[in-house]
Amino acid sequence: STERDNATSADVKADANEFTGRAGLAYEFDNGVTPYVSYSSSFSPTTTADGLGGLVPPETAQQWEAGIKYAPTGFDGLFTLAVFDLTRQNVAASVPGNPTLTEALGEVNIRGVELAAQANLAGGWKVLGGLTYLDAEVTRTIGTWDATPVGNTPIQIPDLTASLWLDYAVQSGALEGVSVGAGVRYVGESWADRANTLKVPAAAVVDAAIRYDRDNWSIALNVANLFDKSHVTSCQELTTCGYGAGRTITLKAHATW
Repeated sequence: STERDNATSADVKADANEFTGRAGLAYEFDNGVTPYVSYSSSFSPTTTADGLGGLVPPETAQQWEAGIKYAPTGFDGLFTLAVFDLTRQNVAASVPGNPTLTEALGEVNIRGVELAAQANLAGGWKVLGGLTYLDAEVTRTIGTWDATPVGNTPIQIPDLTASLWLDYAVQSGALEGVSVGAGVRYVGESWADRANTLKVPAAAVVDAAIRYDRDNWSIALNVANLFDKSHVTSCQELTTCGYGAGRTITLKAHATW
C-alpha cells in the first residue's frame, strides 16, 4: 500500500502479507447442550502513518476459545458460556499528547469470560442479557513515543460490561401488536492513561422502546440513555476523554411488500 503525506508530498510505501485461518469443533447432544472449541488468527494491514516516515505495522492476532451453548428443549431460549484467550500484536494507539500521531503499542493479551442468554417466555415476555469480563495486559512493548509498561492494562478496555433487556408484547385485544421494552447497559471501569494512574469510572444507562407491528408494516420509537445521564466512556490520556451520547430518540418505520 502507498500513502501520501499531503503536507510534504512524500509517499510512504508498505508491503505486508500474512496467512490466517480458523478451525472449530463442536458436538451437539440430544439434550440441547453443545460444547465447542475453536482457534482463529487474523491480519489487519493499515495505511496509518506512524509520524516517523513509515506506516504503523499491520496488527496480527491469535485466539483460542472454548465454551458451551445450551438450547433448552422445554422453551425457546439460548444460553452460552465462553472463555477465550486473545493475543494481539502491533496494537495501534494514539500517541499521548499528540492524538494526531499513531504508533504500535506492542503486544496485548486479553483473557475473558462471556455469558449470554435470551429466552422467549410465556405471555409475550422476552428477556435478553449478557455479561463480559476482561483481563487485559500489555505483554510486550515497542512504543516509540511513550511506551506502556509491561504488565499494565491498555486504556479503553473496561473490566466488565453487562446488559439486560426485558420486552413485553401484547398478545390480544385492542393493543395487540404493541410491544414495550426497557433495559440497562453497564460499562465498568477502564484506565485513563497508559501508566495506569487514574481510572474512568463505571457507568450504567437505561434504554427504552415501544413498537407497533401490524400486517406488513411496523413503527418503533427507541430512546437510548433515557434519563440523559452524563458519563465518560473512555480516555486516550488524562486530558483527552470522550463523553457518552446523551438522550437519543429514534423513530423508525418500515413496510414490506
